[in-house]
Amino acid sequence: MKFTDPTTQKRLEAMAVLVCSLYLYHYFGLSWLFFALTFALPDLSILGYLRSKSFGAFTYNLVHCFIWPTLLLVAGLTLEIVMAQQIGLVWLAHCAFDRTIGWGLKYEDSFCHTDLGTNQLPIDTPLLK
Repeated sequence: MKFTDPTTQKRLEAMAVLVCSLYLYHYFGLSWLFFALTFALPDLSILGYLRSKSFGAFTYNLVHCFIWPTLLLVAGLTLEIVMAQQIGLVWLAHCAFDRTIGWGLKYEDSFCHTDLGTNQLPIDTPLLK
């Protein structure tokens, strides 16, 4: 593995975001039960694929973008709203986790075609191919 490869760098950066978000979650003493119960919620955005591949890619990318959870986290910190901090950190951790394991932002032709490469699903799902 070449550390200077752009895809490797993106995944390592995502891992750094994941570690930082988990550290801050622990540092702020937030509920790990809440974390466990809400961690996968951003993946509901794949329901957009029921409409079309392009709409599915749009909804997935919109929800899995680092911008929104980061803005929510900063707003929560600025306004001292613990729930916003908590949701922002869980959401950020989810997005970073997906990218760390190679499931990046989607192209419109296939759920498996991402900015981090092309992946394969463990099950045969024509809707997401």
